[in-house]
This record gives sequence, structure tokens and C-alpha cells, in this order.
Amino acid sequence: TLESRGEGSIRYINLNTVQKADGTIVVMNRNGEVAVVDEGGRERERYVVNYGARVMFEEGHKVDSGATICEWDPFAVPILTEVAGVVKFGDVIEGVTMQEQLDEVTGLSRKVIIESKDKDTRPRISIKDDVGTTLKIPGTENDARYFLPMGANIAVNEGDGMEAGDVIARIPRETTK
Repeated sequence: TLESRGEGSIRYINLNTVQKADGTIVVMNRNGEVAVVDEGGRERERYVVNYGARVMFEEGHKVDSGATICEWDPFAVPILTEVAGVVKFGDVIEGVTMQEQLDEVTGLSRKVIIESKDKDTRPRISIKDDVGTTLKIPGTENDARYFLPMGANIAVNEGDGMEAGDVIARIPRETTK
């Protein structure tokens, strides 16, 4: 988490966000920052904000000293979708590119991308519309298609409905080093 050392108003600096239906504000870029400014507009604090972090306040909101400004998962790098639609897997094949693993601590199973012997497979998740067409990322000509690196934990199921800012997969930090 990031906490305010003093009181003031929140200002976003190069921070791209989406607001989900439940009101959660999610950071969608890697180089954004949040500042706390005083009544005169002078910057008193500035913090780098991680991709995928949840920001607790809209820009301009007044915060008290000690307020939690944002929070994120320190153990994984998320892969987020920029569009709302339906999940479709591509080349996510049990035993070839993906393996179900049982978490001995929680007892839950998870889908993990593994190294494939078939070099023509590229595990990915696409976000489709109601008729099955891959959606475009807003402001670009790029498809909403997310390639999954080895070690990625898939956080969704095929057919799930998604909204912009939802996590579709997580990459454990130890595999990003």
C-alpha cells in the first residue's frame, strides 16, 4: 500500500485508469504517479504507482494524513484487460501449454502456463464481443489479445464476462526476475 504522509488533495500524474462497475479505480499503465498537493496547489508528496494497483480516491479528492492512497499485490504482476467482453482461450491446451496445479496451502487448483514442446502454440486469452469477434483495445487498432508467458497463472475461465481493469492472469514475481 501507499499511505499519505500529510493531508491534501490527490492529483494524478501520467496515470491512466479505468473505473469498474463497483467503483474500483484500476491503474492501467506502468509509469504513472500520484501526488498529494496542498491548498495552494504545491506538491507535497509524490508516489510511483504500480500497474494494476487499486487507487482509493478519484483525482481532486481530499485525503487526511495516513490515508491509504492505493494498494496492489506485491507477489504477482497482473495482466489486465482494457475492454469489457467474454473470455476465449487460444492454444491453452491441458498437458501441452497449460497444467492444472494444486495449491497445497489453499487446496485450490490453478491453471499455469508451461513450456510447450510444440513451438507453433502461443497460449493467449482474447476478449470477444457477443458474436465472437475479438474486440479492439480503445484508441488503437490492436486486438484485445493477451499472450501468456510461461509461469502465468490464469485467473479466469473460458466464457467468463470481463470488464475493463479485470485481472485475466498473474505472473508470480519470482518468474519476472
